[in-house]
Amino acid sequence: MRYDPATVPASPKLLPRVVYVVATVLVVAFAYDLLRLPVQLHDSLGDIQDVRAAPSALAAFTRELGHKGFLRPLKAAQIRLVFDASGGHYTAAYRSLHVALFGLTLWMFVRALRVKTAVDMAAGLFALTVMLGLHTFSNLLREAYPINHFLEILLFTLVALNLAQSPPSLRNDVWGGVLFAVGSLVIESGLLIWVVIVATRLSGMKGFSWRGVGIVTALFAGYVGLRVFVLANGIPVVNERTTGYFFAILEEDELIARFGANPWPLYAYNVVASVLTVLLAEPRAGQLVITAQYLDGTLAPWAIVAAVSSIATTLLIVWASVSWIRSRETDDTDRVFVVF
Repeated sequence: MRYDPATVPASPKLLPRVVYVVATVLVVAFAYDLLRLPVQLHDSLGDIQDVRAAPSALAAFTRELGHKGFLRPLKAAQIRLVFDASGGHYTAAYRSLHVALFGLTLWMFVRALRVKTAVDMAAGLFALTVMLGLHTFSNLLREAYPINHFLEILLFTLVALNLAQSPPSLRNDVWGGVLFAVGSLVIESGLLIWVVIVATRLSGMKGFSWRGVGIVTALFAGYVGLRVFVLANGIPVVNERTTGYFFAILEEDELIARFGANPWPLYAYNVVASVLTVLLAEPRAGQLVITAQYLDGTLAPWAIVAAVSSIATTLLIVWASVSWIRSRETDDTDRVFVVF
């Protein structure tokens, strides 16, 4: 008897499970490498040694409040808590947390897709491919200091998105405030949690009430006030680390010589480069790597694949945007599109 897929009705529960299964396979595959990574000597080991010098996680938290240029007290507290709980198995503890963050991130990502139809399933699998295949995500996944705080914030933003898609409740508003408070004190990208919560409410999602938006906005204002007026710890200096700038990599002394008196052109370039690298796969870490290869006649196959796939996906986004504007209809898919 021949099997004809057209005669077999798709189960509403089967379709999302397919995407979850694929995501799980990807987590297992990536986890195999992540668990084998050593703890970095640069940044990671130094941070571990710093928190070891503090009597407790609370002491590490309060000490970081006086750090110039940054406000990351929960980063230090988390590193110390994992160190204390590791029982001497430091690499296993930090790497296991890394894998857990990665797995939860993919799970929350798939959950936010709300797969219901075969088209949703295909789009979800494509979305996973883009998410994990994009060079920005691979860089994100490799980062660990020794806890991958950037991945942690990505997870928090996806949790916020899932809460926004759920029925409205006071619990959602409270959790939104908790996510922002924790995320913003871990690392500066935690401020994106406020962006997500506000954007979901403006797009028409009802999970967070305007009261919830008010809570996270008040916390956002409190964060700014704490940094600017109470702690007055300022912002990182322009030569905090090397950075790409058009075709060059500028070292710390070069950054001071060129932008010490006026850093705003560098800041503006970083913002534009951060947007373009997602849409066009270029610049990379601020440097025009693929463009330089093209001009030198040394364009590598990986560069062609990266540029073509990113540009094609960006054109798909543009096409979807135009179609949505012309349709003048808004559903849950469109709301998620607006948030992203």
